[in-house]
Amino acid sequence: MGKIVRINRAVAAVVLAALGTAVVELSAPGVATAAPVASGSVNCPIAGSGAFGPQLVATASGTGAAVKVRYSGKSAACTSTAGAGGAVVTIHSASFKAKGVLFDPTTLVAAKSCTSFTGADEIKALKVKITWNATPPIANTIVTYSAGSSPWVSNNAGNDRLNQPATATTTITGSFATAANALINLDSNIVNTCSSTWGPYPTFNFGLVASTLNIF
Repeated sequence: MGKIVRINRAVAAVVLAALGTAVVELSAPGVATAAPVASGSVNCPIAGSGAFGPQLVATASGTGAAVKVRYSGKSAACTSTAGAGGAVVTIHSASFKAKGVLFDPTTLVAAKSCTSFTGADEIKALKVKITWNATPPIANTIVTYSAGSSPWVSNNAGNDRLNQPATATTTITGSFATAANALINLDSNIVNTCSSTWGPYPTFNFGLVASTLNIF
């Protein structure tokens, strides 16, 4: 039989304290590695909804409070050529949230009328957070558009297509930060032709034709 080694209580306490510290250090939060940053390209058909504040109306002038816009949506199917840390990344789907502010450069203020929205409003600032469902998991992407220089809206078969970047400055962080372009088009249910019955549009939907999220 092996020898029984006896130690006094003080020594035992020191040993147990050391063991407890080791266990705590091994199980401490923050040990897990963060999701890797992917690079490459991705394209997703998207659908979702959004809102304006204040709402868009037919008779409003191009003055007043700034027009805020927010939207969110998802894609059930993405195609990609992406990699992270030497591994090939497969992107199954994506979800996203966006919020920002529009303004009408012809009046130097944000506008909520049909004329301003469909013909003049530009992106002042718009930020989109994209969460990827991927194998292996990858970091989120943040796309920021700022200082647009052309109308946010174009006519798509009689409805408004909301163009991003609309020649705005584009900044990408997180996954796909090395990509040169992040183009997001929302084909909405907003009628492009102004009339006395246009709107109001407190909310809108998109995904009616070919709404896409494309990073490349």
